[in-house]
Order: sequence, then structure tokens, then C-alpha cells
Amino acid sequence: DERENISPLLADDDFYDAALDLAASTDRKVSAGGTARTRQLEQLEQAQQVLSQWKNHDWRFPPLDF
Repeated sequence: DERENISPLLADDDFYDAALDLAASTDRKVSAGGTARTRQLEQLEQAQQVLSQWKNHDWRFPPLDF
């Protein structure tokens, strides 16, 4: 069974089913809150850009609007 290669917990059918249910409900919540989710992703990308500029010692930051 390929699930045994993933994790011993996932080899347990009850745990596997619960994990699938959780993933499905999370997907639904993300779809329902799509615009808020998109905004969070934009903020995350902006933060990652700032961090990479810091790492590269490029001090010309874009304006932040968190």
C-alpha cells in the first residue's frame, strides 16, 4: 500500500480519511474567502521580496502597505 511510504499514521484508514476530510474543508474555506486569501498571499510575497533585498543588501525598498 503506497500510503505506508508516506507516514505510519496515514496507513491507518481512520486517520487517512480524517486527513482527507480536513484537506477538503480547508479547500472550501480558502475558496469561500478567496479575496482575503489573495490579499494575504500578496502581503506574503511583498514580505519575501523585502527579506530577499535585505539579504542582498539592496536598501531600495518598495513602499509597504501591510
